[in-house]
Amino acid sequence: MSAGSAGVSDGRLFRWTVPGGHGYSGWRLLLGRLAALDRQLSTGLSNVRDESLADGVLVTQLLDAVMRNSASSAMRSLGLAVSKALFSLLEKVVHLPSPPLVLLANSLRCLSLIANEKPR
Repeated sequence: MSAGSAGVSDGRLFRWTVPGGHGYSGWRLLLGRLAALDRQLSTGLSNVRDESLADGVLVTQLLDAVMRNSASSAMRSLGLAVSKALFSLLEKVVHLPSPPLVLLANSLRCLSLIANEKPR
């Protein structure tokens, strides 16, 4: 993220804005960070960078906070993408010798929010 950027949400859309007025999807950025960690975990534990695990923890904390405070329409429209990313990540994280408990807890809280909103 460049200096001076900020996350903005209207309850459904979540965008990062950067100085100069340009913006891009915050959801795409967050899910991309989780996908990068997921890919690293797929190729073996030795290929996982500490920064990627730290990013995963921060992203799940942010997802949890945003989803708790967003409109239910946002949860319904994004729940499938977020739940797929989190389930894929969790399938791999549980095999770590010392999985980051904050990452596990945040992921499970997000999945719980999605399940309570759209229990299918």
